[in-house]
Formats: sequence, C-alpha cells, structure tokens
Amino acid sequence: MGEERRHFRRYKKHSEFKLSIKGKSFKAETVDYSLTGIGAIVEDSPPIKEGDIIDLNIAAPIVKTNGKVVWIKRTNSGLKIGVDIEQLKGNLGDYEFADTLTGLQRTIKTGILEVVSGAIVKKIYIKNGDMIFAASNQDEDRLGDVLLKEGKITQEQYNQSVDEIKKTKQRQGTILVRLGHLKPQELIRAVIHQVEEIIISLFGLEHGSFEFKEAPLPTDETITLKLGAADLIYRGIKRSNMVAQMESNLPPMDSILCFSADPMKLFQHITLDEKGKIILSYVDGKAAINNIIAASNLDKSEALKTIYALLNTGIIDVLEERAGEETVQEVSADEVIEKPEAKMD
Repeated sequence: MGEERRHFRRYKKHSEFKLSIKGKSFKAETVDYSLTGIGAIVEDSPPIKEGDIIDLNIAAPIVKTNGKVVWIKRTNSGLKIGVDIEQLKGNLGDYEFADTLTGLQRTIKTGILEVVSGAIVKKIYIKNGDMIFAASNQDEDRLGDVLLKEGKITQEQYNQSVDEIKKTKQRQGTILVRLGHLKPQELIRAVIHQVEEIIISLFGLEHGSFEFKEAPLPTDETITLKLGAADLIYRGIKRSNMVAQMESNLPPMDSILCFSADPMKLFQHITLDEKGKIILSYVDGKAAINNIIAASNLDKSEALKTIYALLNTGIIDVLEERAGEETVQEVSADEVIEKPEAKMD
C-alpha cells in the first residue's frame, strides 16, 4: 500500500466474510484493517490477481464497498491479499477516534469529517490536515449558549442577540461584538473555546458513525483556526469516561514505555496537565507501565487514563523488544512538553 495508506493505524482482527469477484463468492477472513485498507486470507484458489476490483461485505469492521487488490501472497492457510478501499468512513466502535484525527492530519487532506450518533451531528472542518473549525446541531454547543453557561454574557444579552439574529441573519458572535457585549479578542477566544469543546465532546461518544468527505471548504467562516490534534486528543480522552474501551486497548502492564522515534509525533503541540507531566517524567525507555504508575503516586485509574491519552497522541509508544540491542532514549520530557496556542489565519 502507498505511503499515504500507512498514515492510518492498522487494527488486528479476525472476522469471517464473503468476498466476491466476477460474480463468484469466496470465504475469507480479515487479518487486519485500517480506514484505507483490509488484509485478508481467502480460502480455496480464487482467481485473484493484483489490480483486480473485488466486492467486500464485512460485518466487523463494517465495510460494504469494493476495493483494489494491491498485493498477493500465497500461504499454507490460503491466499493472503491486501486491498485498498476508497472510503474514509466507519463505525466509532471499530476505530479509535484519535487515530482518525491523527491520520487525517498526516494526510494533509481538506474536507469535512462528520460524526453522527443518534440525533447528534457534529462536523470538523479540516484544511491541509489542520482542524480549523467545528459545528454542531446541539443547542448546548452554540456559541451564545456556551457564553451564557460560562457567565461571559447575561441572559438579557443572550436574548437580545437572538432577536438580532432573526432580524439581520448575522452570526451571534458578530452581533454580540456589535452590541458591545463582547470585545473582538473575546469573541476570538470564545470561538476557539467553542470549537475545542465540540471536538473534545466527540471522544465521549461510544456509538455512531463517521465519514470524511474530501472537498473544498465553504468560505463563509470569518474565523479560521489551526488546532493541534494531539492537544485535543489528550484533553478529550482525559475527559471521557470510556473505561471499557481504554482497558481493552491498553498494552500489558509490563510493557515498557518510550518516547516516539517519529519526530512528527514526538514534537506535536500539546499542553499537559500536572498528571501528564508526572507520567512523562518517568518515561525513559526502561520503566514499564506498572512501575511508572507506582512511582507516580497517582490514583491508578487516573494514571492509566493519562498513559492511554499520551499513547493516543503518539508522543509516547511501547518499546519493542530488540534482541541484542541496547536502546538509548535520546529525548527527555522537558524537550517534548510545549505550551502552544491556537493560531489563526
């Protein structure tokens, strides 16, 4: 698969399904999958060659599309194939949301990532891989409601702005500035906060679907942000209560943690809380997860959530065993921790 295909994490999963080519069906089983590819073993001797287009109907992960065979390898178990798929969509239960955001960031694509969970519809606007805006159909996510909840405006000012929206069709933020209830810089900070809260809230959704549609973005947004994926991933996971997902995806407790060897992952913009700084201070390429938790003196569940969040940002990783090699960690926590601010175009 091409370099771009490797931007998205591959998940190990064995799931039986039917594969169709030229009107014939064959039993197959997934080996692994990502948002852009499927690895599978096909039984019997199917007439498949590189470049063929095949139909996939897989229940877990949910994949109902066609794909292009990009490599073939014959094994004792059957024909092993790699298939490229052109869909950037799936169920939240099949993919970690952090992986989707990180993958899109590294592909430098432009378009809209839409997440649907029941009646909830939220969108993240992405330009060249950067998250620049977000929108939601939920009342509590509206700018005025966020400002009112946090005491930045009064109920009277809120009602006045709503009346003006009906008359002028202007955005609520613009109206609040025009009426003197907000200063321009306060509006910018409020929009940044609103957008971040919409994105962070997505990490708490256990059920639903998502789809990324690559296309030019609408040009009617007056404020364009550049938000760091690592920062929002860290905060989103720390705030969520998805304990079952965390426990099933954490590596074994005796796994040794190290800083990522990939500079693009290592030096991402992120603002850590004190718990994150404490955990990072014990990451040295020698200490295992259980040792780090014990040394940190943090509550175990909070320490595990912090480690899980850091792993999802990609800043730290699990050290793979290398026979006959001594691994030397070349960076320290102080070199990694930054205090970024969202930038505007």
